[in-house]
Amino acid sequence: MSEKQEEIFDLNLINDESFYTNLMQQIDMPVIAWDQNFIIKDWNEEASKLLGWNKEEALNKNLFKMIIADKEQSINITKLKKTITSHEHQIDYISLENKTGEEIITTWDNILINSNQTLQVISFIKNITKRQQRKNKIKYLNFHDKLTGLYNREYFQEELKRLDVERQLPLSILVGDVNGLKMVNDAFGYQAGNQLLKRIADILKKVCREEDIIARVGGDEFALLFPRTGRKDVERIQERIEWQCRNHKADPIIPSIALGTAVKTEKEQKVNKILTLAEDRMYKHKLVESNSFRNCIISSLEKSLLEKSEETENHNHRLKKYSLQIGQKLNLESDKLDELEILARLHDIGKIAIPDSILKKPGALNEEEWSKMKEHPEIGYRIAAASKDLAAIADKILSHHERWDGTGYPNGLAGEEIPLLSRIASVVDAYDAMTNDRVYRPAMDEAEAKEELINCAGTQFDPQIVDIFINQILENDVTAY
Repeated sequence: MSEKQEEIFDLNLINDESFYTNLMQQIDMPVIAWDQNFIIKDWNEEASKLLGWNKEEALNKNLFKMIIADKEQSINITKLKKTITSHEHQIDYISLENKTGEEIITTWDNILINSNQTLQVISFIKNITKRQQRKNKIKYLNFHDKLTGLYNREYFQEELKRLDVERQLPLSILVGDVNGLKMVNDAFGYQAGNQLLKRIADILKKVCREEDIIARVGGDEFALLFPRTGRKDVERIQERIEWQCRNHKADPIIPSIALGTAVKTEKEQKVNKILTLAEDRMYKHKLVESNSFRNCIISSLEKSLLEKSEETENHNHRLKKYSLQIGQKLNLESDKLDELEILARLHDIGKIAIPDSILKKPGALNEEEWSKMKEHPEIGYRIAAASKDLAAIADKILSHHERWDGTGYPNGLAGEEIPLLSRIASVVDAYDAMTNDRVYRPAMDEAEAKEELINCAGTQFDPQIVDIFINQILENDVTAY
């Protein structure tokens, strides 16, 4: 009650009937009178405004059936009984439900009185819903990750301490590190990276039980606690997470997370050492699975590029085929041939950041559009450099539009300054572009395309590669086009 309300309220006067009547009518807060059986005996106009029922509807109804919310009902019964048994002035926090079912969080200032030789309680009620919602929001933000809605590192650390007791054993810990987040951020933007994190979070929530603790503890790191859960059970949970990831839609890449588990089974074991063991196993798993995830990344990037640009899988197949044939003629080592294959598939990956209005424009590009289009080698470089699996071809992607005479872009490299693999990709890509329809022009025939390559050898293209491609590859390729 406010100071003003306390001024008009005197415990010595509460049993005076006229005072009681005036109090119920004049006080500007909800007041409910009820007996030791929780039956409503009186109810003022402010209570009607708060709860939606008029006085006639409320009288002689049970508090718990009428207005007190079902949740924590046994706790609330205990609270209100204490008012009667202790004969003490008491303030309680109680959740109510109004006539429409809306929850209202309140404080009850309870005072025991004698009315006609019968014990009654007068409850002065204050609506603190908004205040409690603000407190709950602050508490939520303090302990939750804003992006995923999962718990954060601070909450995880608190729960790790709380659950580190004998009755929670065996206590299983699972840690995970999302594969390729930096690459997704660089390739598709932070929004796509955030979506990847949210998809991983959804998978974890789908697989885990309500009592399990799921937290995002770092940028690409998750940690989970499983009380009273043994090794076999947590391994099954790990398998379900991995299965959910493998069978998830690639958007833009298939979600992948390296996982590691460890279990505390004995009271004497240090829980932080168990956490470290889980992390060590996760990093080992990340190394073992690196080749598999590398292939997944490449396939996902390639799929996104095909969807974004006008190129087809056949185009990529031809580029890979001819690039490898040239590489073999040049006696390249197997690791360079591997790089060449990936370069053939992903040399234009930077185009995923170029607007469709430019990529698919049916006519010639204007100066501004052409300037934007010329950014794609640098964008592609950043994408590849962000992934340790693609870093080896980053400089080749950057240089695939350089020209032999030094007039290309973005760095104006000339001759053998241009990486060899870039020179190979440049020749093959140009030939394939000339011999296939584009939105801005029809295809040339093979003879015209060969003639164009020959004319540009020594200016745009490495003359040795043009010679090998035309005289040793195309002349002997009975399946060409």
